[in-house]
Amino acid sequence: MKWLGPVLLVGVFARHNLAWSLPGYNPQAWFYMLGGLWEMLLCSILLLTLPAYALFRVAMWIGILEGLQVTLCRAATTGPIASGNLCDSLTGLPIGATMTALYVILIAVVTARHWKRL
Repeated sequence: MKWLGPVLLVGVFARHNLAWSLPGYNPQAWFYMLGGLWEMLLCSILLLTLPAYALFRVAMWIGILEGLQVTLCRAATTGPIASGNLCDSLTGLPIGATMTALYVILIAVVTARHWKRL
């Protein structure tokens, strides 16, 4: 666990300070994408290091998937950003609603299994 502190410090400084020096996108886009990467890193570390309760695992996987979605969809967007879900406007499909439905179903299944054991 000695590695956790340095990883978090480097991660938070990278997330907040690299956006203005990276090429290819404007600083706001980099800040947004680095936020998604930061969310994925935090959720991955928590998933690997803390006790594995079912609802906790689901929450961390949701965080990882949301961070991935934010980063990839913003990286794939080249023109002006439409309002609403970025992946929806990029693909023309209801990605946001589908992911939300998946998250609700996962949470409901985990909760139902827990209640069944009580």
